[in-house]
Amino acid sequence: MKYYLDTSAIYLLRTIPERIQAESFYSSFSVIELIAGITVENFQKRKVILGLLSNSAVMRDTTFAEQLIFEAFDSFNKYEYKEQRITDLYGLMEDVLNTPDLNRFKARQAENQRKFDFNYFVWLDNFLTDNFYNSAVVGNIEIKEALEDSKGKAFVKIGDKKYDLDSRRAIVNFLNEPGVNDSFTIIALANAGLNILSTSFGKMTEEDVYKSYNGKLNNFLSAMSAYSTDQLINDKLPHRNDFQDLIHLLYLRSSSSLKIISNDNIYAKCIPEQSVSVSALFA
Repeated sequence: MKYYLDTSAIYLLRTIPERIQAESFYSSFSVIELIAGITVENFQKRKVILGLLSNSAVMRDTTFAEQLIFEAFDSFNKYEYKEQRITDLYGLMEDVLNTPDLNRFKARQAENQRKFDFNYFVWLDNFLTDNFYNSAVVGNIEIKEALEDSKGKAFVKIGDKKYDLDSRRAIVNFLNEPGVNDSFTIIALANAGLNILSTSFGKMTEEDVYKSYNGKLNNFLSAMSAYSTDQLINDKLPHRNDFQDLIHLLYLRSSSSLKIISNDNIYAKCIPEQSVSVSALFA
C-alpha cells in the first residue's frame, strides 16, 4: 500500500482515481468516526459514504488505535493483545448499510444485542480523542515548566549539552533539537497507552513504558512534536479536533514511503513530506 485515506478523504472517495484507491487503505478509526458521529440529519450521507467505501478497491486495516500503541512499547510484550471488537464494529457498518434511517438502525441494535454496540463506539470515539488531548496538554505543561525553571539562566542543560534560551528563536531551536520535543511526546503517548491499556495489562509506571518505546509510531511522534512546538511557541491552546486528526497518523506507523491523503491542513503543517491533498492527486 502507498496511501492511507483519512475520514476527509473517504468523504471524497468518488473523486479519487481507482488506481489510487487500489493502492490505498482505510482504518477502523475512520469507521468509528463515521459511525459514532451519525445523526438523524447525516444518516443518509454517511450510509452512502460507507457503501462506497465497502464496495471500493480500498483495503481495510482492522487494527484499532489501542493495539498500535500497545505494539509501540516493549513493556507490553509480555502480554497478549486480544482484540474482540472487530466483528461488532463492522457488523454496525452493515447495519447502517441495511437500514433506512437512524431510528431503524437503533432498533436493530436492540435486536442484535452486540457486546460492543453503537453507544460503546460513540463513547470510544470521545475517549480516544479526549485521552490523546489530555495527555498532550500534560506534555505541553511539562515543557512549559521546564522552560519556566530555566528562566533567569538563559539556558537549560540536558546531560552534557547546554541549550541557550535567551530568545524566541533559541527556544524554537531547543524544542526542535532531536530527541528533546520527541521525549515529551513519547511521555504523552506512554500516558495515553497507560490510560487505555492499564486496566487490562496490570500496573506499570510511566517511566517503564517511556523507556520501552521501540520506534514503531515515529510518524505520529514527528507530527505530534511539530504540532506541540507550534502550540508552545505561538502560545496557542490545543484544539480537540486536531487530536482526532492526529490519531490517524498512528496508521502510518514508521513507514517513510506511506502517505496520508487528506484535505485537512494539519498534516501539511506537521508532516508535509508524507501528506497529499485530494486535489494534488490530479496535479
